[in-house]
Amino acid sequence: MDVMEPLASCVSDHLSYPFMDKVSLCGEALCFQNIFPSFSLCKHSQLKKPYFPCCKAEGFQSSALGLQPCSLSSRWYITKQVLSGYLRSFPHRQSTNPPIANKQMIFQTLQWLQTYSPGQQGLMMVEKSLEDIWILSLLLAWYGKITSYVMILSKEKDLDIAALKDVHCVLISGSHNLWQESCRYHFERVINLCYNMNKSLWILEHPPLKNALVASKAKGVSWQAYLKQLKNAPLSQMISRGSLGKAREICHIPR
Repeated sequence: MDVMEPLASCVSDHLSYPFMDKVSLCGEALCFQNIFPSFSLCKHSQLKKPYFPCCKAEGFQSSALGLQPCSLSSRWYITKQVLSGYLRSFPHRQSTNPPIANKQMIFQTLQWLQTYSPGQQGLMMVEKSLEDIWILSLLLAWYGKITSYVMILSKEKDLDIAALKDVHCVLISGSHNLWQESCRYHFERVINLCYNMNKSLWILEHPPLKNALVASKAKGVSWQAYLKQLKNAPLSQMISRGSLGKAREICHIPR
């Protein structure tokens, strides 16, 4: 079931209050077309003209001064940048093989967008797929014209400080890797940068591991059991108290 159908007026006019009232009708997950019906997930994605009857997806409006660019141009530019990064990370993804996004994450994000202001606290959410962070970035771009820096802790080699300065939000996935010193270093560095730059910080964490063992290395348990405990440890136990305090200023982290 499509969440949105081609409209008599421009789809951009309806983005300030998206389809939150229909999300609950779509089960526990949503496919890409339900969330972003007006464009496709592919390398050379184009806007679907039936959704933009006023300009045929060209991004211009007629006025007494002639053709004037509307918000569609900047919105689509930001969104295409995210699509490009998404497909570089997941090249197998195309419209014929769309991802399934988690409904709770989508609903929380759309609610957050209703009251957005620069520097607003980001959210901490559970990710159900490695692609959730890209769906989140697309939601912010398309529905809010909000730019974001996507950071995967296990893959991050070095931070692009210039790129980070130019975005509204920083999205981090891979907090279950904080037991690794390099990941913890990058994570705490990003927290400090976001705090000093007044950026919204979003943290996507894995669900708790099932049957996690309560153990400590000192008790002589196996390395596998100790590692499982580390991966299942809450964020508050993995980073310094100072970094945690700053993180809570820019991200809504449950206590």
